[in-house]
Amino acid sequence: MNDVRLNLALVGRGRLAGEFYRTMLRCRAEIRDRHQVDLVVRRILVRDAEREGGLFGVTAAEQPEVGMFTSKLESILEDRSIDTVVETTRSERPEEIRDLLVECLRSGKHVIASNRECLGAFGARLAERSRQYDRFLGFAAALSGVHQAVPAFSRTALMRRIAGIFDSGGGMVGERENWEIDTGDGIEQQAHPSAGGRERSADRSGRNALNKLILTVQLAFGIWLDRDEVPKSGFGEVEALDFEFSGHLGYLIKPLGLAFLTSENRVAAYVGPCFIPRGHPLASVGGGKNALLVHDSFGETQMSVAEGSGEKAAVKGLLSDLLALAWRRESIWPGEFQGQRAAGFTRLLPPSPHYVRLRLHNEAGTFAKVSRVFARNGISFEKIYQEANQREGGRYADVGLIVSRCRRRMLERLLGELRPVFPPDFIPVKIPVEGNSLSDIDFEDDVSEEPAK
Repeated sequence: MNDVRLNLALVGRGRLAGEFYRTMLRCRAEIRDRHQVDLVVRRILVRDAEREGGLFGVTAAEQPEVGMFTSKLESILEDRSIDTVVETTRSERPEEIRDLLVECLRSGKHVIASNRECLGAFGARLAERSRQYDRFLGFAAALSGVHQAVPAFSRTALMRRIAGIFDSGGGMVGERENWEIDTGDGIEQQAHPSAGGRERSADRSGRNALNKLILTVQLAFGIWLDRDEVPKSGFGEVEALDFEFSGHLGYLIKPLGLAFLTSENRVAAYVGPCFIPRGHPLASVGGGKNALLVHDSFGETQMSVAEGSGEKAAVKGLLSDLLALAWRRESIWPGEFQGQRAAGFTRLLPPSPHYVRLRLHNEAGTFAKVSRVFARNGISFEKIYQEANQREGGRYADVGLIVSRCRRRMLERLLGELRPVFPPDFIPVKIPVEGNSLSDIDFEDDVSEEPAK
C-alpha cells in the first residue's frame, strides 16, 4: 500500500500549535510506518511573521525555519501543494476564525479545526460550506476527551440520552479549593469553585462545556443546536453551603452536559451543575478527565473516560481527524449522518429530581407551609437536610431538599409562590439531580406545551 501524503498549513503559534509541531517531528516516522500516512507541515500562518520566538514550547533546535512562517492567508490559499489546513487557535474572536476557515474551504483546502468557541457558534455554517465545496471538516480536537467514543457509539447503539462531563478540571469549575464534608462515614473532600485564581480553559458559566455538548449532539443525533437556545447554568449560584449539603445528602456536584432524544424525536439539552449520587458512574470522574455516559434504546449504558484537558489531548483529536481524512473515513464531515436524525430542538427539558436549597423564616409552621405547596403540585421530598447553625440571630435557617421528578419551570413557579417565607434578597438554589439508570429518566415530550423548532 502506498503512503498517503498530506501537506499541512498550521494556523497559530501557541501551545497547541507547538505541541502539534513537536509531535509531527517526533512521531512522523511512526505514523507513516503504522498508518501509511505521511504528515508534513509546510507553512505556518501567524499574525506577525516578523515576530521572534517561533512556536510556543518548541526548543530552538526544533523550531521551524523562519521561511515557513507567513502572515498572509493568500500565500496558503494559493499554494496548490497544501491540501489541508490545521487550525490550532484559541482566539476569542470566533467570527474571525470562521471567516478564515470558510476561505480555506472555498479554496479547496480540507480543514481540521480545534477552536470550540468558533465551532459551537458557527459549526452548522462551516459544515454547510464543507458540503458545498466537497471538503473534509474535522473537529475532534474540539471534543478532546470524548471524540474517540461518539462516532462509535452513534453507529452501534440507538442513543437516547447523553450525560457528559466535558470540563472536570477547569472551565466551568475554574481554579478550585477543597471543602471538607463530614458525611458520617469520615471526611470527604469535594472541589468547589473559588472566587480567585486563573480559569483553566473557559469560565464558570459553562460555555466551554456547552460548546462541547453542541458538537457531541451533532455527532450523536445529527443536528446542530443553537448555542443561545440551550438552557445553561453556571456555578455562579452554587455556594460552599451547597457543596456541604450535597455531602450530607449523599451526592457530589459535577458540571454536566445533558442531551435527550424525546419520544417526539426532538433533542432537549442542558448544561450546568448537577447533583450526582456517590455511586453513579460519573461520580469518580475528575482531574481533567472528560467522560461520556450514553443510554440507549435497549436500556443499556456505555461509558468512555479520557483525558480532556491540555494540548496533548487536543493533538490526539487533530491526528484522529487527519487519519480519517487520509483514509477517506467520513466519520464527521462531509459524510451524511449515520443514525436517526432528530426532528428538531425543544427547550422543554424532561422532568427530573432536583436539589433545592431554601432559606426559611425560623418560626413554627413555615416548613409545613412549604410542604403543602410542594404536595399540592404533586412533588414529594425524598431527602431533607437542615443547617445546624441558624442565620441572622436565629431569624432564618437553610434547608436542603431532594425533591421528586418535576419540570424545572413548575419548580420555579411554586418557589415564586413561596416567596413570602424567604428573606427579601434570597434566591432559592435549584440544581438538577442526575439519575442512576434509564428508568429514572422521563423521555415523554408533551408537544402541546411547546412547538418544535
